[in-house]
Amino acid sequence: MPKPNKKAPDIYIDASSVDINKPESLINKYIRDLPDEIYYADWPEYVVSKSILKEFARGTPAHWKYGKRVIDGEDDKTKAMTEGSLFDCLLTSPDTFSSRFAVMGEGLRANTNAALTWAEESTGWTCPEGLKLVADKWQDFLQYIDSVGITLIKNEQIEAAQSMVDSIYKNLDARAILENPDLIKQPSAVIKDEESGLLIKKRDDFLLMQDHIIIDVKTRPLYGAGYWGFRDAIKSFHYDVQDVLYSEIHAQITGIQPEFWFLVIEREPPYLCAMHQISDHADRAEARAILRRWLGIYAECLHRKEWLGYQSGVIQQRGIRLDA
Repeated sequence: MPKPNKKAPDIYIDASSVDINKPESLINKYIRDLPDEIYYADWPEYVVSKSILKEFARGTPAHWKYGKRVIDGEDDKTKAMTEGSLFDCLLTSPDTFSSRFAVMGEGLRANTNAALTWAEESTGWTCPEGLKLVADKWQDFLQYIDSVGITLIKNEQIEAAQSMVDSIYKNLDARAILENPDLIKQPSAVIKDEESGLLIKKRDDFLLMQDHIIIDVKTRPLYGAGYWGFRDAIKSFHYDVQDVLYSEIHAQITGIQPEFWFLVIEREPPYLCAMHQISDHADRAEARAILRRWLGIYAECLHRKEWLGYQSGVIQQRGIRLDA
C-alpha cells in the first residue's frame, strides 16, 4: 500500500472543549477521543453527517425529520446492529467493552429468576421493591441497561466478534495499519461546506495522519469481502459517496488529498477479510455528484423549513430517490 508520508499539520482540538451547540468553533479541526454520547447527540440541524444524508436516499427527508430510520431494511435495534457495534468496539476501543456490553451467563434464558440474579450481580441493576412478576422485573432490567447505554449480548456473539477481529490481524496489510504506532482511532472532524452552507461532521474508524490514509471498516455477509461482492455493495450502500465525503473533509482540513481504504470483513466463518480502494475516477465523479445533490436537497429543506415527502403521482419503492 503506497504511503505519501507527508507531514501532518497541527489541526486538532481537545474533546473537552467541544460544545455541539457552537459547532462553528470546530470547523476545519480533527477531534480525538470524542465520546460517543457527544458525537451521536442531537447537533444543530445545519450539521449533517454521512448517516443523515444516506437516510435521504433510502426514505425521504420527511421520514428522517420525524425519526423514521432505515438501517439495511431493519429497525435500529436489530441483532445485526448489535453485533456490528460489538465488533466495532472490540476492534477500535476494546477498553470500553465493559461499560458498553453485558454478557449474559452461559445457559441463562431471559425472563427467568436465574437471569434476574445474574443481572443484579453483574450490571448494577437493582430490582425495585413492589415488582412481583418475573416478566415485570425483566422489563425493568431492560429499561435500566438501555438508560445507561449497555447492550445485552450472548457468549456466542462475543466469540464471533472476536473471531472477526482475530481474522483481521491475520491480514498482513490490515495488521500493519492496526499496529502502526501513529494510528489514530475514531477521530472526528467538522468542516463547513461553502456551496450549501451546511456544516458536515464525520468520524473515521482509523486515520494515519502522517501518511494521510483513512481506513473505514465494513462488515459484510459471506462472500461479501471479495472483489465482486464488495464491488456490488459499493453502489448499493453508497460507500463511494462516503469515500468522497470523508476524503474531501480531510483535504479541506489538511490541504492534502488522502488515500481512502475499506477494510472489509465477513460476518460468517471463516471470517475472511480484504482491503479495497475505489480508484475509478468516473465512479468518484458520479459519487461526488450524488453527494452534491444530497447536500443541496438537505440545505433547501432546511431553508424552506419543509421536509419533502413522496413525489405526487409517482410510485416509488423507497420514496424520493435523490441519487437518480
